[in-house]
Amino acid sequence: MDEKTVKKGDSYELPKPTFTPDKGNVFAGWKVGDSTELKKAGDKIDISGDLTLTATWKDKTGTKPGEGGSPGQDKPNKPEEQIPGIKIRDHYTPTFPVYVTVPKTEKVEKAEEVPVSLETHKAYIAGYEDNTLRAEGNLTRAEAAAMVTRLAGLDLSDNTMPKFKDMQKNAWYFRYINAAVKAKMLDADNGMMRPNDKITRAEFAKMLAAIDKENSSVSKFDDIKGHRYEKEINKIYGNNRIEGYEDGSFRPDAYLTRAESAAFLNRMFNRIADKEAYAGLEDKLAKFKDFDASKWYYDEMVEATNSHELTRRGKASDKYGRVYEKWTRILPSDVK
Repeated sequence: MDEKTVKKGDSYELPKPTFTPDKGNVFAGWKVGDSTELKKAGDKIDISGDLTLTATWKDKTGTKPGEGGSPGQDKPNKPEEQIPGIKIRDHYTPTFPVYVTVPKTEKVEKAEEVPVSLETHKAYIAGYEDNTLRAEGNLTRAEAAAMVTRLAGLDLSDNTMPKFKDMQKNAWYFRYINAAVKAKMLDADNGMMRPNDKITRAEFAKMLAAIDKENSSVSKFDDIKGHRYEKEINKIYGNNRIEGYEDGSFRPDAYLTRAESAAFLNRMFNRIADKEAYAGLEDKLAKFKDFDASKWYYDEMVEATNSHELTRRGKASDKYGRVYEKWTRILPSDVK
């Protein structure tokens, strides 16, 4: 039989012998390499290297494979009978080698180790001195500026007093107002920045739109037509940052809550906490006496109030395009 070439790692089906045995002999099976176990034609073997298959015969009288003649009786030696490529002596059972080889050029590559990429998310919302979080409370324009400019990584080195009529001397928010104005996130009205006023949902949309990617989407909201920030609301809607309310409205002039700000920012900056993300670290999470785990915003606020190190759980993402996290540890938080 001809030499066979089989790709390493493939399986090979043992063939039926195609040659004619000596009279009185029948095919007993294939001997695979050095194994003493016989395989029958049609069995499959896995190929991991060069291998010789040997066809083994027995005589029809029922003697064991590898034996010739009657039990205890030796046959006389005969001159070698030449069969192309195979030498056969009559005093042992004839065997017929079949070669299964692996191409010598094939290389087995070692699996490449893919490094695990670690990320760090810093907390951007803090609780109050009375250990409350007030997730449904509102944000001031200055507080919103501080959150967004920090998360966006803007230059915060300019701590000079902004040139607006209503700036308080030595106020904490100078650097954040300066960065937000430079990035065209905030508008002043008649020279007034109103840093301590509550920020509206539309004004916050304006802040996010200033650093979000362009698109041509038009939102489904029926209450933003002709609004000062209609364009900005459409932009962040097109990038899956906002959803609006069940009645189809956005309520652009309603005051933004702290929980809503966390939801918008987490969607924008690919931040997503869920119970699987922080599993095993629950006892280390920031605790607040008014923090209700049954609220829709619970995980959004967990993400916002805990600095943490993380990896990503594969490539799976939620409906906003955020790739799921797996937290490796909680880090100290220093939200100012």
